[in-house]
Amino acid sequence: MEKSPIIRLPKSQERIIQLKKKLLQYQQRLKEQLQQEDLRYLAPEVIEGVVCGTKYKIAILTKLLKTGEIQAWDYSLRYANYLKGRGISFNAERFNNAAAVIDEYCRNGGKNVQGGSLPK
Repeated sequence: MEKSPIIRLPKSQERIIQLKKKLLQYQQRLKEQLQQEDLRYLAPEVIEGVVCGTKYKIAILTKLLKTGEIQAWDYSLRYANYLKGRGISFNAERFNNAAAVIDEYCRNGGKNVQGGSLPK
């Protein structure tokens, strides 16, 4: 059986500061997404589909900054159960993408992330 990928907080304090700034950017992005006028009349589960990628990145990065590392598959299952308990569906593909993006920011500063970057 394969082992779960582990996302580790980098040792560089400069990179950790960048990740904290990125978390603030994600939080602002979520706020802006939820304030979009065209979301006003959508059902909650449709809105969740629009914002889940950002929410997953916030959850993963918050947990990582608190604990220093995350076993991706284990956290995925726990987070899916957390959402299920609140009646919210879990999108495994979007979660996997969020985990890969955060891992790339930790490992390489986001060199391989398309459409995103770490703040200076």
